[in-house]
Amino acid sequence: MTGGHQDRAESFDERVRRVFHQNGPVRGPQLQYADHVAGFLKDDTRLMLAEAPTGVGKTWGYLVPALLHWAETGARVIVSTHTLTLLHQIARSESTGKMLDWIEAETGRRPSVGVRLGMRNFLSYSRLGQAMAAHSSPGMMTDADKEALKSLEQWAKDTKDPSGGQIQAWIDANTPLPFGLTPGEICLLATCPASDRAAYEKHKEDANENADLLVQTHALTLIQALRGDFRRQEAPGILILDEADAIPAVAAGMAERRISLQMLTSAVESLGEAALDSADLDSAVAAFQAWSETIRPRPGRHEKPGHDRAVVLVPGTVRDQAVGHAQAIAEALRAAARGASEDHALKDSLVGMAEGLRRFAGHNGGNDPKRDRYSGSAIVWRFGQEPSFVVSALRPGRLLSRLWKSTGEGEPAGPAKIILTSATLDPPSDPPPGSGGDRPVRFPAFEREVGIRREESVSRHSTRTSTGQFGKLSFVLADRKAPRPNQDEDPEDADGALTGSTSQFLDYAAGMVRAAMAEAQAAEKPGKVLVLTTSYTDAAELAARVPGLVAHARGTRLDGWLPAYRESNPAALVTPAGWAGLDLPGMVQHLVITRLPFAPPDPVEGELLRRVLTAAGYDAEHVANGILRTRTLDEARRRFRQGLGRALRRPDDEAKVWIADPRFPLPDQIVRDRRRGLSQGQAQPFVRFIATIPERFRKGPFSPWDRAEIHPHVPSPQAP
Repeated sequence: MTGGHQDRAESFDERVRRVFHQNGPVRGPQLQYADHVAGFLKDDTRLMLAEAPTGVGKTWGYLVPALLHWAETGARVIVSTHTLTLLHQIARSESTGKMLDWIEAETGRRPSVGVRLGMRNFLSYSRLGQAMAAHSSPGMMTDADKEALKSLEQWAKDTKDPSGGQIQAWIDANTPLPFGLTPGEICLLATCPASDRAAYEKHKEDANENADLLVQTHALTLIQALRGDFRRQEAPGILILDEADAIPAVAAGMAERRISLQMLTSAVESLGEAALDSADLDSAVAAFQAWSETIRPRPGRHEKPGHDRAVVLVPGTVRDQAVGHAQAIAEALRAAARGASEDHALKDSLVGMAEGLRRFAGHNGGNDPKRDRYSGSAIVWRFGQEPSFVVSALRPGRLLSRLWKSTGEGEPAGPAKIILTSATLDPPSDPPPGSGGDRPVRFPAFEREVGIRREESVSRHSTRTSTGQFGKLSFVLADRKAPRPNQDEDPEDADGALTGSTSQFLDYAAGMVRAAMAEAQAAEKPGKVLVLTTSYTDAAELAARVPGLVAHARGTRLDGWLPAYRESNPAALVTPAGWAGLDLPGMVQHLVITRLPFAPPDPVEGELLRRVLTAAGYDAEHVANGILRTRTLDEARRRFRQGLGRALRRPDDEAKVWIADPRFPLPDQIVRDRRRGLSQGQAQPFVRFIATIPERFRKGPFSPWDRAEIHPHVPSPQAP
């Protein structure tokens, strides 16, 4: 080593601590986190799990020890992220440059930094066109949907935008893809025409794949795991998966493959326009359409227009018939592709659909329950309209486990050291009594999703680090008499994820937003209000009710609305895209969360999980109202905690959190106060959401949580 401070007797973890102390003020939680990482890099285990909320300083906490380890051993470091915001922050920010200065001053070596995105991170114009055609049936697409899709297409072709064509960049800025599209439906594939590849090819020219510190997306990491790219001789020494809680969702978007009736009908039309023979394909598609109507599920009693419906295929006559139709259409597609040899784009499209149907038929080609256990196939009516062939994975995040599972020869298959870290690995919960001690910290829900078995060795340095005293929060909760967001008691939509908010609830939520804005404007230094919703529809409805509230419009990027928000005081912005990744340090004085962030259920995954668990001997009622509901609640609690983090970006942040959903539970101290006459009421099934409030705001006498205010519900006067 060439650094002047190197002491041969100094241990590695001591060196890590010294580097932090020599370069400015040290935060205790960050140093504790870095200590755990340093210990893991020197022990004999391969897996470390590390949960640390906003404010700990995870990024430097893992990069400093990892890069000091690189300087000692030459072992490359790969950091995998979910959002492009974090990816670019690590790769290109001034903060990272400062940290690299530390490493160079200490070791005499400066690590090179590169960024690498896989092909599937980029949008395919041709596949987007197919997807748009699949959703263009009469009555399926609103004007807002059409505008969102048009905006997505224009953005993808903007060569001046450095993130142009990157699907996750759109999601980061706009929340989910429009009209229920999945990344897997519109991503770039090897079979896509060359005209789709401009953004990807430009990225490859700029990438430095052999950098000492390489930053990439989870999508690319999962593809590498699938292909076995991390062979022993090629693997990085350290792989760090930040935002690791997002891995199952990323894997799900990659794993599902849909071939819709509309896509097939469009293929028939394209062949006709090209004066090519389409008779066999037209006949096969018509036969599938007629057959699908014979198995189509009836709408549920409470079902609203636009619900997905699914028939999950199990061994039997229906599955055999589905396979027969898939094979017939695939053969017709391949024959049509041979005739379209001069039209490369059409040929590639036909071949791609044939391959999808081949996969569908192959998945259903046998009765091996072991093979089918964690994947399944279905006929799905997207938004209740036209049917699709679908192959879906139950726990696609388990693909990641290929990085640490042994090969057939017993040799490790991936990186020597793997760190999985996030602000919320497991859904927020209070530690059970008696936990701690010398036993490794475990995260059972997350471990199940990514395929870590209980018997697999996890480092004793795995950690759940707290922030200590970081920021200040106060709370305003919903009146128990306030209307709930959805009035329907649909057993298939118990959490209201599929139904829009009622006008009565929106009126109440708007009143809460007005109150927050009034406080922000009356402050000695006028402040800002950030409102988080679960849909663009709710955002627009609230803005229409509240003067001065700016709504993030559907089809536009969130970062386009932020400059005005940052520069104005007071300011108020409502968005469904700000639950995670939005970084506004010191700016959010009032955070309004309108409703509990339940995600719409996936009918294929839900039915598939029911099938697997009931086949394993679980009671059907326990599966539906126990296991499946717990998964839904867990994901909503995780997202709620992420939303709270938008108000706590630095140690001196101080904010008031307003929660308009009366299903969010009250503090126990308020419920126990008989003088107030309050009970949990409709919030009783959701009491575990209390753990989403960081413990430091709930514990101790006169805690901010126990002193929460109640925003009164004033019913609108009845018309005479």
